[in-house]
Amino acid sequence: MHHQETQNGYFAIDAAVAEQTEGDFKHFVSINSQRLKPKSASNSTWANQEKPVLKLPYDHRIPNSHIFLKDLAEASVKAIREREEHFHSQYPLSSTFPITYQDVADRVGDLLGKKIEIVKTPYEESVQRLVTAQFGQRYNAWNLNVAERLVLWYERYGLNGSPNVLKWLLGRNPITIEEWMAKSAS
Repeated sequence: MHHQETQNGYFAIDAAVAEQTEGDFKHFVSINSQRLKPKSASNSTWANQEKPVLKLPYDHRIPNSHIFLKDLAEASVKAIREREEHFHSQYPLSSTFPITYQDVADRVGDLLGKKIEIVKTPYEESVQRLVTAQFGQRYNAWNLNVAERLVLWYERYGLNGSPNVLKWLLGRNPITIEEWMAKSAS
């Protein structure tokens, strides 16, 4: 997020209103939508690796919430099929309460009988990967600024949520780490 993003939004709205003449105001269109905001997606390839490695762009000791793709897919299908019931809603989706990647790696490693090595990628490399994944080679200074701030945010605070939102949306408990790995390993 740009440090003046909120203020810039106010400027854009004020400019649109200032340009308005009677009967032709069409800057804002009412669109019925919903926002599914998933937390960190988890990787299930460790079961197939002889020496599993988890590469992270941020501190593995900072708690993060995780969502498993089956839960995300089911929530997405529900929101799409039930359309009107979810209009104008925002759902921060998480299968887990905040847990460190170290704890996830330890629990999964115990289930697999393997040690999962955690490697932190350097900050500059992490930012470069993020910005090029999003924009390719055609990014600008603002895009780079956002990527830098996002990596720093994760480094300091993680991305946290509660599985209770997903539980309510799905009508069942979200998948646990153990259930996720059991399905991934089979």
